[in-house]
Amino acid sequence: MNFLLELLPPILEFIGIAIITKSLCQKSLIPTVYDISFLCCIYVLYLIPDTYPILSWMIGIIAYFLYIAFSVKKTFWERLNLYFLSYGSVILLNFLTYSIISLFLSPDVWYMPLLGNTCLVTVAFILFRFTICKQLYEYLCQAKLPYKLLLSNTFVLLTLLLLFFKLNEFDFYINLIYWLTIAIILLIANICILYYDRELFKKRQELASYEKNLPIYQALIDEIRSNQHEFSNRIQHFQRLPYVCKDYDSLSKALIKYSGSYYKPLHNYTLLQIDMPLLAATLYSFACQAAQKNITLTFNIRSFHLTSSVPEYQLADYVSILTQNAIEASKEEDRIYICISSDQNRFQFEIRNPSLLPVSPSDIERFFQKGYTSKLIKTQKNGSPHGYGLYSLLQNVTTAGGMVGAECMEHTGKYWIIFRLEI
Repeated sequence: MNFLLELLPPILEFIGIAIITKSLCQKSLIPTVYDISFLCCIYVLYLIPDTYPILSWMIGIIAYFLYIAFSVKKTFWERLNLYFLSYGSVILLNFLTYSIISLFLSPDVWYMPLLGNTCLVTVAFILFRFTICKQLYEYLCQAKLPYKLLLSNTFVLLTLLLLFFKLNEFDFYINLIYWLTIAIILLIANICILYYDRELFKKRQELASYEKNLPIYQALIDEIRSNQHEFSNRIQHFQRLPYVCKDYDSLSKALIKYSGSYYKPLHNYTLLQIDMPLLAATLYSFACQAAQKNITLTFNIRSFHLTSSVPEYQLADYVSILTQNAIEASKEEDRIYICISSDQNRFQFEIRNPSLLPVSPSDIERFFQKGYTSKLIKTQKNGSPHGYGLYSLLQNVTTAGGMVGAECMEHTGKYWIIFRLEI
C-alpha cells in the first residue's frame, strides 16, 4: 500500500505533463507505446534512496526533457521552448494547487502528494484542452526572441523556486502567500504577453497583406476611371448619332454596335457592392485576367454583407487559390461560375469550371495532396512549384475550423469541377 502511495504521485505528474505537451502540440491524448515506455521508466527514479532528493529531482528534469524532446519532430530550439512551456506549466500548477490545498489542509497529511497531483491533472486537462492555453505553444513559436527569453527566465525562476521547496520545505510553507502571489503573477504575465504579441502579429500580417494587394486596388481604380472616361466619350457618340445616321436602320445598327461592346465588362461591377473591398478587388482582378484569355467569370452574389471567422485578407488568399486554379484549368470561350454567400457568420464560396473528362473521387482527393499537380508545367511564373496551393489551402482552412472540398458532376452534357469553401 505504501509503495502505491509513493508511486502514484509521480505517475499523475507524468500524466499532467503528457496532457500539457500533447495539448500544446494538438495531439490526441490516447497513450502511445512511447508514453507507456517512459511511464515505466519512472519506477527507476524511485530506486534512488530518499536521502538524495536533489539527485532524483535532477534526473527527473532530464528525463522529462528527453520525453518532450523526442515526442515531437521539431528543431532543437522549438523542442527546448516546448519543454520550458510544458514543464514550467507543471511546476507553476503544482505550486498553485499545493498552495491552495495547504490553505485548508495540513501539508503533513499522508495523502497530500496524491491529492495535489490529482488536482494538477484535472486543472491541466481543463486549461490546456478547453481554454486559450492550448494555443500558447503556437503563439510562442511565432513570438519574437525577447518573449522566448522571458519564458526561459520564467522557467529558471520556477525551477529555483522548486529547488528552494526541495531544500526548505518548512520555510516554503511559512511564506506560502508570497510564493502563491509570485506564481499567479508569472502565469498571468506570460499569458498576456504571448496573447498580445500574437494579436500584434496578426495585425502585422493584415497590414502586409493590404500592402501586397495595393496594386490590385490601384488597377481597379484606374480601370474604373478609364471606363468612366470611355462612358463619357460614348455618350457624346450617342448624341451625335442622329446627325450622322439619317435613317432608322443605320441608327439602330450604330446603337447596337456602340452599346453591345460597352456592355461586356458591366456584369462584374456587382462585385463593387460587396462589403469586403479587398475580396471584391481580388475577384475583379481575376475577372479581368480571365477576359484577356477569352474566359468569362460569371458571379452570383447572394449576399453583399459577408461574415467569416477569419480576416478578410485570408479570405482573399483562399479565394485566389481556387480562382487561379479554375482559370488555369479552363480554355478559351469557357465560362466559370462563382457563387458567393454568407450564412450564420460563415463565408461560403463555390466555383465551377468545365472539364473535358470526368474526374474520379480518388483523383479529386489527390488535388489536395502535397506536391500533386495535373499541370504540364511544374513551376509557376514566379519560380515556385505547382501542387502546393490546394494543400496549403486545406491545411489552413481546416486549422481555422472551416471546410473545403471538391467534386465532379455532369450537367447539360458537360463535366464540371466544383470547389466549395466554407469558413
